[in-house]
Amino acid sequence: MLDFEAKELCEIELSKVQTFVEEGRPLWLDLDGTNTREALEQIRQVLPKQEWLQPIVGLPPTEPMFELNPDYLRLAGWACWSSTNTLSEGWFDIVASHNFVLTINRNDAPFIHHVRASYQHDFEKFAQSTSFLLYEVLDAVFEGYRKAVVHFEKRVSKVQTALLRGTRDDTFEEVSQLQLELVRVRRHLAPLREALSRLSRRKSEHVSEATRPYLLAFSDNVDRIMGDLSEYRNLLLDSLNLYMSIVGNRTNQIMNRLTVISFIFLPLSFICGIYGMNFQQPEYGWPNGYAYFWIIAVTWIAIGTFIMRRLRIL
Repeated sequence: MLDFEAKELCEIELSKVQTFVEEGRPLWLDLDGTNTREALEQIRQVLPKQEWLQPIVGLPPTEPMFELNPDYLRLAGWACWSSTNTLSEGWFDIVASHNFVLTINRNDAPFIHHVRASYQHDFEKFAQSTSFLLYEVLDAVFEGYRKAVVHFEKRVSKVQTALLRGTRDDTFEEVSQLQLELVRVRRHLAPLREALSRLSRRKSEHVSEATRPYLLAFSDNVDRIMGDLSEYRNLLLDSLNLYMSIVGNRTNQIMNRLTVISFIFLPLSFICGIYGMNFQQPEYGWPNGYAYFWIIAVTWIAIGTFIMRRLRIL
């Protein structure tokens, strides 16, 4: 719990929450962990007058959602963060009411820990409102997406190098997996962009006028992030097409060599097939028949090689 008036970040008993709300003191409640439904039910019991808590106590949303009612504002969606070489995702849920902010972190996402570590200092130095807290949480969410863009940039560069060098057999599988991740993250961002656009353009008592321009800037940042993700996906497709072109060119070169070999040695194989038949032929009686065969063979190889060179095939 963050006590806005006392400028203290501490844990409080749920029984005191009602007192804070009745006194009109701004309050931030952060629920962290997997047993958030039980905690939400307890909060609803100690805040019986807050009827808007009833739909929030239910099951977590399965799709991103945005609700803007006279009693509360709710924004739920996917958060994204990168650690080492992996990309992780998890649900976040933000509920803002009159001097009351509730954040629900069901997947132990690290971005909320960043807000806890930095918000008290920012609160004391810059602003003292629940709207500023909403801005801080969203900023942490989109910072995770910005880091995810850097994560994708490195992976795309690595895959491009592997494709051009042809040093790995699982490159196609990695390209497919990377494209799926890019599309999935972009799909997570689209509802957030729409929600931020509506939130920044509609007046609401849950968001101060001073905070709305910053939320609009978030919307522009989301557009840039989505553009970067689309660009990386296009780069993957271009690299894959270039790789297929290189492979096709190598295949054509091999086929050209096989064509040259067939053009030169197929007539010789035909001659060998004729004189290899198991019956007597008149040419068998020639005194220099064996020498004639080699003269014909060498002459044809020379003529075939000359023709291939003139046609620039060899």
